[in-house]
Amino acid sequence: MQTVILLTLEVLGPYLKGKTVDACSNILAELKKHPNDEPVHRALRVSYNGLDEWTKKIFLDIACFFKGEDLYRVKKILESCTFNPTSGVKVLIERCFITIASDKLWMHDLLQEFDHEIVRQESIDVLGKCSRLWNHKDACYVLEKYAGTKAVEGIFLHLPENEELQLSEKKKMLEMKKLRFTSLENLNISGCSLIDQLPENIGILEKLEKLDACRTAIRKAPSSIVHLKNLKTLCFTQCSGVVGGSPSQCSSESNISFPLPKSFSGLSSLTCLSLAECNLEEAAIPEDIGCLTLLEHLELSGNNFMSLPDSISQLSNLRRFSVDNCRKLGSLPKLPLNVKHVQANDCPMLNDHMTIWPSDEGFRFIDCRNSVKAEGCLTHHPLPMPEEHIAILFPKFIKILRLCFSLSH
Repeated sequence: MQTVILLTLEVLGPYLKGKTVDACSNILAELKKHPNDEPVHRALRVSYNGLDEWTKKIFLDIACFFKGEDLYRVKKILESCTFNPTSGVKVLIERCFITIASDKLWMHDLLQEFDHEIVRQESIDVLGKCSRLWNHKDACYVLEKYAGTKAVEGIFLHLPENEELQLSEKKKMLEMKKLRFTSLENLNISGCSLIDQLPENIGILEKLEKLDACRTAIRKAPSSIVHLKNLKTLCFTQCSGVVGGSPSQCSSESNISFPLPKSFSGLSSLTCLSLAECNLEEAAIPEDIGCLTLLEHLELSGNNFMSLPDSISQLSNLRRFSVDNCRKLGSLPKLPLNVKHVQANDCPMLNDHMTIWPSDEGFRFIDCRNSVKAEGCLTHHPLPMPEEHIAILFPKFIKILRLCFSLSH
């Protein structure tokens, strides 16, 4: 009881400070309007109502999503939502709504519960009409049942380990137009052909590790995507202006090239990058792609570039590299020594005399069909790898290769 009284005085005191006798009388009258509420709730309600609308939003966001979080990180997130967090946080501290300890935001449990109740009262019967969803079960229900509305502004979703949230293609997902931020580690919207853009401020999702946007109508990668420093997997396959199109369609000059960020320097954790069938043109891939030193799998099949950045040779952890059906590709860059599998099927413009050589852990193979002839390179330079290895990975070329082996003898 003593704690409640102290909290009431702490919150109401700063609000009454400097007010005239008449103003204080009006505030006391306001307190009496809610006789069924606990005294502390009445005091909190009066003080809360004295905040401007933007500060109220910041207060609710802290209570629902950011209690115990780093102050600097929270400010960056709120700034991306066009708030003025510096001013709002200052007011909330002065009113004793929040405190700062070790650069983290804190508030009393009773204050947090008060804010939660404010949000619940926005829509008692329909969860999808509440502005904020912080409860795991509530968030899952709204997302899985597509019950979200334009009232939803923020979602905090912490899935237990090994639990996944399945979201399929639904128009209802697009109705949460005010949604400002979530706490995500894995975002999979593949196949959602109605989604045509990612939020420009997606870079605030600092915990995001996987982003799969394959086969969507997304036409460009947001510039802030390079701030996803923990991102390990990034997939934009078939994001070329023709969702679900065939490789031949995706190579059409009438399609739109998928714009990439000018630099990959912020994506230092990336291990898998898939940009197949994005209609990428010459010079579309950033020259500094070599900075992705943890990258293990690079998928670039079905695009329109004629060459690739030389810095690919700096991808020291690269294991798999695919440029299948890149019909304008004239040459490959020097590849790292650790590459185990290279796929370059249906690349008719590749130079005739491409070198094939084994590595310690596997081998490299390049489809050089233009060279398969009696007087070609294979006649004088047989493939230095077992035929059965080629058959496993490239069965449709085995007949041609067998012919080449017989010609070489």
